[in-house]
Amino acid sequence: METIAGSNAPSTAPIESKQIKYTWAHFLKEKLKEKIETTPRYSLRALARDMFVSPAYLSQCFNGKKNLSYARALQISQYLGLNSDEQSRLIDEVRSQSKRRTGDDETKSIMNLAKIHRELEWHRFLEHWYHVAILDLTTTHNFIPSTEDVAKRLSLTEEEVRNAVDLLIKLGLLKIEAGQWIKTPDRFCYPTEKSLYWVRKFHQQMIQKAMDQLTQKNEEKDFLERDITGMTMAIDPNKIPQAKKLIQKFRAQMANFLSSGPSSEVFQLNVQFFALSQKVSPFSETDKDQNHDCMNEKGALYQ
Repeated sequence: METIAGSNAPSTAPIESKQIKYTWAHFLKEKLKEKIETTPRYSLRALARDMFVSPAYLSQCFNGKKNLSYARALQISQYLGLNSDEQSRLIDEVRSQSKRRTGDDETKSIMNLAKIHRELEWHRFLEHWYHVAILDLTTTHNFIPSTEDVAKRLSLTEEEVRNAVDLLIKLGLLKIEAGQWIKTPDRFCYPTEKSLYWVRKFHQQMIQKAMDQLTQKNEEKDFLERDITGMTMAIDPNKIPQAKKLIQKFRAQMANFLSSGPSSEVFQLNVQFFALSQKVSPFSETDKDQNHDCMNEKGALYQ
């Protein structure tokens, strides 16, 4: 599970950019080519597998012989890793071609489009790490409800803050009353059942934030205010589902503990658990004792 959590914490114009200068079919073929260049093992067949459609159907779509629905266009764009602007423009172009083809814009299509644009707004929310941070910053006792102060505290530009606040209000996550910024949900969680591009991008940004801490903030006070530790261990893969449940429980306990009472700063808790070794087939168990090696930021290794 890839989860984004916070503690108690508009549609765009049709495709006009240089990158999207042909039809949506040309554009998707170009984006698939780009993905294959960065991921050589990927292919149209692999994309069809991910989408649970036939390669023949997808090939017809990419050649402009099959029309795309809004939902299918959004699905393809997610797997190809289009950013939110490219997604929105693609959806608008699909809409424009559909309208030219049918000669009208039916109520059902409008409702579908509204739903798709709502989903695109959530993608924009996940596209930048600071949306969740702004929400939690509003709950601190020393929060000053001003674009300038938020930008200073989170090292953002004022334009980034203004755009973020507009989006948070549109999504119903923030409201402004009598000059006060109020986070509407007591807790925010965005769990997923499969790996999604936007959630991966969010976590990549937060992991980069942790890397910045290690490379740019090395004074004693910085060290005392963080905890960056890790464990390398040999495991039984059959225990992974239970391990993920334990990690989820740990995150909730830490959030309850740290956010209870008055708060003054926003921190990030990252948990990464992933394989270092490549799977071998068939799996062979040994009766050797498993070693559990633990290393902390100081560089000490324990067994």
